[in-house]
Amino acid sequence: MNLSIKQLRAFIALTETENFTRAAQKINLSQPAFSALIAALEDEVGYRLFDRDTHKVQLNGNGIHFIDIARRLIQSHDDAVVEIKSYATVYKGKIVLAVLPSMAVEWLPQVLAQHHRAHPDIKVELLDTQWDRCLKAILDGRADLALTARSAFSGHVQFPNAVCR
Repeated sequence: MNLSIKQLRAFIALTETENFTRAAQKINLSQPAFSALIAALEDEVGYRLFDRDTHKVQLNGNGIHFIDIARRLIQSHDDAVVEIKSYATVYKGKIVLAVLPSMAVEWLPQVLAQHHRAHPDIKVELLDTQWDRCLKAILDGRADLALTARSAFSGHVQFPNAVCR
């Protein structure tokens, strides 16, 4: 079976509007293209989903059974798209690292080279600063991570997923 998300969205639009013209407008298709999409969906599932007359379109028993399936398929598709996009944005992009100048020249170049080989899509930008400014850079949103030689935390600072002391 080869159902498309476009067919399923068309089906849902028609169930909501009970009118081919309004449903076609709702998903930005011409009425003939929309009708062909619904016909192809019914051919694919192997049964009619609607009872039609010249004035009204209504779900039949098959359509009532199919509507829950269509909604689950669309929801599953939409969830998958969100997960794919989330994964792509999490693992691609840029990390700003606030770091002491001495660390930036001593051992960090080897670490960054290794990181680049493992994650070539993530750019690491260095913010070369003193230890007390590393925390401020994180708090101000200018840095994602900080490396310091001495504790830059005075007191107790909470981040959404971590507690630093």
